[in-house]
Amino acid sequence: MKVCLISIAFLLIPLFANSQNTYSLNNTVKIDANDNKQVIIEKAAHVVPTANQLDALKSEFIAFIHFGPNTFTRKEWGDGMEDPAVFDLKTLDTDQWCRTMKAAGMEMVILTVKHHDGFVLWQSRYTEHGIMSSGFKNGEGDILKELSESCKKYGLKLGIYMSPADLFQIEHPSGLYGNLSEYTTRTIPRQVPGRPYENKTTFQFEVDDYNEYFLNQLFEVLTEYGEVHEVWFDGAHPKRKGGQTYNYAAWRELIRELAPKAVIFGREDIRWCGMNQELLAIRSGML
Repeated sequence: MKVCLISIAFLLIPLFANSQNTYSLNNTVKIDANDNKQVIIEKAAHVVPTANQLDALKSEFIAFIHFGPNTFTRKEWGDGMEDPAVFDLKTLDTDQWCRTMKAAGMEMVILTVKHHDGFVLWQSRYTEHGIMSSGFKNGEGDILKELSESCKKYGLKLGIYMSPADLFQIEHPSGLYGNLSEYTTRTIPRQVPGRPYENKTTFQFEVDDYNEYFLNQLFEVLTEYGEVHEVWFDGAHPKRKGGQTYNYAAWRELIRELAPKAVIFGREDIRWCGMNQELLAIRSGML
């Protein structure tokens, strides 16, 4: 490793020796249309990871847990119209999960709390399409809560995968996805009678119904389940409706405020490494 670093240093010295420009170290750099190859290389040499990105790189061995209705229907992807009763989970031992991960040397676990079918694995205030409508613990179960508690017990970081795509919200007659609602000023989180939040932070965003729904759920998972170190947005989009778009800027602002130690997977801090398989894409390029 030392030889490689020395070699790189010798190669870069002539390039920078003739440069008339100075660049500050940053995690992003703008490449202008008239930049030549030498300038681009020099700019790239000044790109450094943020503290969160560097921390993510150090977590080289992590787990990814993904199960839901598809576990019981044997489908690769759900269609959003599955009866929640198909989620026929009898027992759950997240301590066993985390104990095994810790023994293997893992440092973090990412849980898919909502995949493209829209079924949620926590007690959300904003939908009934999830674990609350299943037979697991008579509708009182909360897999994210149990996993969060086990992560604290065994010293593991927690990450959350929450799919922006939501086939339930697309296909259901009262679904919010693509319902052509207007962008108006919304307060996040939307208060629900009988389910107050301990965290009193609020946001004001210009969003439509579906982006409000997604932001409300992000608020839940980022404020009620302990510290989160990664928020994963898969880019898959199985079906579109009504010209629906995502307000990534609002999502990012909320995540940065509520989970300051979290990296965002997809479009932000870390990305696919080139293999279109979740388990093989645990870590990726930082540019």
